[in-house]
Amino acid sequence: MWTSTQRQRLAFERALLASKMPQFSFCDPFGDTYVSGVATTNSGSSYLLKLELPPAYPYEEPDLYITSPHTLYRYGGVGTINYVGTSHDFHVYNNHGGCVKICHFEEWDASRTCLLVLLKGHLWLEAYHAHLRTGRDLAEFLC
Repeated sequence: MWTSTQRQRLAFERALLASKMPQFSFCDPFGDTYVSGVATTNSGSSYLLKLELPPAYPYEEPDLYITSPHTLYRYGGVGTINYVGTSHDFHVYNNHGGCVKICHFEEWDASRTCLLVLLKGHLWLEAYHAHLRTGRDLAEFLC
C-alpha cells in the first residue's frame, strides 16, 4: 500500500513519536494505518485519540478523532459537541460514526507530522476543558 518514500516517512514518524509521545503507536502499518494513544489533560482526564492516515499521506491531511470517551458534553451538560456539525466555535468537523473530529490545521502541507497533529489534539482537549469550566467557545482559547 505505501510507497518506499512513504515507508521512509512513516519510519521517521514512528521514531519521532516513540521519542516524544511514547503513549501513541502506529497500528495496521500495512493496511488502513492509524496512530492511537491516550492523551491526558492537565486536569487528569484521559482521552483516546485516533489519527487516521490517508493513502496519500503525507501529502493529504490525516483525520484526528476522539474515540473515547465517545460523548463530549458541552458546558453545563447542555448538548454535546458530537453533533454540532462543522463548527469554527468548537474547531470540529462533521463527526464520523459519532466521534468528534478535531480541526487541527487550517492548511495542510507535507512538512507537518503526526506528532504536530497529536499536539494540536492535546491543545484542543485543554481548550475543551476550559470550555467546560467557563462556557466560552473553544475558538477563544485556540485562536
